[in-house]
Amino acid sequence: MTQTDSRRYGLQNINQALDLIDVLLTISDRKTLTTLSDHLGMSKNKVFRLLATLEERDFIVRSEQGDYRLSSAAFSMARKISERESVAHLARPIMRQLAETCGEAIYLAVPAHGSLILRDVAECRQTVRATSFVGSPLRIPDAAGSDLWVDAGILLDRDIATIAAPIRSTGDDVAAALVILAPLLRISTERIENELAAPLRTAARQLALRLGLGPARSPMLERCGTDRRGRLRSAALAFPDPHTENYHHGRLHIIERRR
Repeated sequence: MTQTDSRRYGLQNINQALDLIDVLLTISDRKTLTTLSDHLGMSKNKVFRLLATLEERDFIVRSEQGDYRLSSAAFSMARKISERESVAHLARPIMRQLAETCGEAIYLAVPAHGSLILRDVAECRQTVRATSFVGSPLRIPDAAGSDLWVDAGILLDRDIATIAAPIRSTGDDVAAALVILAPLLRISTERIENELAAPLRTAARQLALRLGLGPARSPMLERCGTDRRGRLRSAALAFPDPHTENYHHGRLHIIERRR
């Protein structure tokens, strides 16, 4: 078998496995080997090999009666994919604005297998820029407790500077990070301090708020209303928006309890 034939055969198996997963999700009949073979139009031998592979990877489970179903591990993976796509959707407008402000490519990094993976990018308008690093791992540096990571050619490429602002969840775990990637020739300590650090930190705070990971904020008391005896009757409050740094104005009425 040539390399081309081997690749074509591998892709065919992947397509058939995806068709099998789709059938497991959609049909309401008993999901036995015979039923799955009939729905897919494949031989029982072929379907059994696909099921055995998925079962070995813990993506499906088989009951004592011979029925197959997707495992909790499969749904866990689907949930993780959905969560990452949700983070990317919320981050994109922030990343585009930051790319315009900084003039450099902005990446979104998300956790994967104990590290970070560069998940998405908002490109800059620079003529000279780095090739795309989407899909590349980004090792969390030793200074994991800091609010800004700066690397000069070590984490990704010797000619690439990396400036990252982590977004932390509870327990100080990194839930995501916004990352500036730029050729080393355009990055200096002065530029980081004067042009890049502040907007990057601001963008990270905005994304944290959108993800519901910002610091807890209480309503602000703006003014009070009293009656003739000076007793508090109402209060005008500003309620924090969980997705932005803004406050919404509202009114809290205090009702006196009758004795």
